Amino acid sequence: MKFLSFLLLFFSLNLSAQVLTSETPYDLTATLAKPFSLPLQFDLKGRLSLSLGSGASTVFPIYGHGGWNWHNYEFIPFVHGLTDDWVEAGPEVRKMKVKQHRVEIGVGIGAAQKLLFGHLVFNAALVPYKGASFETRVFKKPSRGWWALPLSHEEWAEWEVGEGRDYEMYGGMTFLAGVSLSVLMDAQVYRTSQERWSLSLEKLSDRYLRIKVRQDTWKKRGRVFGPAVATFDKAAVEYFDMERSYLLDMLHPQGPEILKSIWKGRLIELQASEASREDEGSNRWLGEFSSRYLGIPFIYGRTHSRVELESWDVDRENRLIHVLNLQQENNGVVRNRDPQVWTVVHDPRSDKLIFLALSQSIDRGMQGVKRNLGTWLDRMGFKLAWPERGLEDFMDARLVFSFKLESLLKLLEHSPELSEYQQNCVTYKLSCKRLGKARRTLKHWESLRDQGDEFKPVQVAEYLIKHPLLWGMLLHKIQGTLRAEFIAHSQRYMPMQKNLWSPGVSAPAFLE
Repeated sequence: MKFLSFLLLFFSLNLSAQVLTSETPYDLTATLAKPFSLPLQFDLKGRLSLSLGSGASTVFPIYGHGGWNWHNYEFIPFVHGLTDDWVEAGPEVRKMKVKQHRVEIGVGIGAAQKLLFGHLVFNAALVPYKGASFETRVFKKPSRGWWALPLSHEEWAEWEVGEGRDYEMYGGMTFLAGVSLSVLMDAQVYRTSQERWSLSLEKLSDRYLRIKVRQDTWKKRGRVFGPAVATFDKAAVEYFDMERSYLLDMLHPQGPEILKSIWKGRLIELQASEASREDEGSNRWLGEFSSRYLGIPFIYGRTHSRVELESWDVDRENRLIHVLNLQQENNGVVRNRDPQVWTVVHDPRSDKLIFLALSQSIDRGMQGVKRNLGTWLDRMGFKLAWPERGLEDFMDARLVFSFKLESLLKLLEHSPELSEYQQNCVTYKLSCKRLGKARRTLKHWESLRDQGDEFKPVQVAEYLIKHPLLWGMLLHKIQGTLRAEFIAHSQRYMPMQKNLWSPGVSAPAFLE
């Protein structure tokens, strides 16, 4: 149960909660923006200028840190029932309205020294920043505004079961130092530290409000290089979180007053009240972070990231959990975000390996999800039918794969025939249709079994994620223990939960 709680914490895959927001390891250890140099700087005499200028070899530029994103969408929550196929909802079905905003802003000062006739510049900067995020989930527009709390019994009665609010406040600081070669190349080392407080509220019934209070801190030390249109980032990450969850009786005379004290930053009243504590715990994480960005900043781009973490439950069993997070998302004002996320969790104590996939598209809906997750499923051999209506509506689709570690080890004992694999690559028009590429893919797969003491199940899983066609051809080897489930929420269709594969179910058609 504790392991399941961890999964729900990081992936929000709980069908009993009406929340589609997901906080992946990448989201938890990355800022919305990065420091950038403004076209304002002081020279040694304190004079302000708009450009570096050829007359001053040492200047003190002003740095900024700023970002803002927002999402507004609607979806049909699970309370209206679950189906195992696409069923278009009728006009009587109520939709959950979601509004999200997140903003970061900061300003700092740096120092820059010209080298090599001004073409090469050494720079350093210290940039503090503040941030906040808000999310509201309602069935109808609240009378007191989208972000209001139920601070009286009358306002509590206005809230409907399933509605909720999330609030976050955080701050941090980044120190960076490096060299720049005009606009062609930057190479920097940096250190970022951040602390965050978050409050999550959800109405569970006419009486009870679930309250989650969370504090987390993280530090990241790394290096980034490349021009603005192609940057590469690699860092070491240390992360610590502490969360407490309560059930507060809002029909009690002191219920709204306790909520007021929480909003003011005081937890003493809540802890001293009769509110029942559901759960609490703290975890420490260590790992690596890497990302690459290609595109035109703020206009059109795409980010690929990888976060690998190992965690320890500080307060309880000291259970080690190994997590790998792969994430792709679009950036810029002319591209839809359309995140595609893979999270792999390995629990050594239970020897269980769980794959969690998320594909979400707010603006392109079914089209975006079908293009990302649908294509991946198709290459694995799962021929999932997609509806033709509602292509522009919001959609959130998720996959869950789980099996025992012994099944993964069994999988490593097998490898498809080169000719068969290459032919399937030709069918799907993949780069492995070339003989050399197909041979290298299978050779690397076979080398994973010879890692010895360095064997890491999540790295094997990562290779399978990047090669779904190979994974699909091997799936029938572990069909006795594999479980695969597809879950989808959308603006037009009823919530769907479809069993793709369970023990005893035959393999996908093209694998047989």
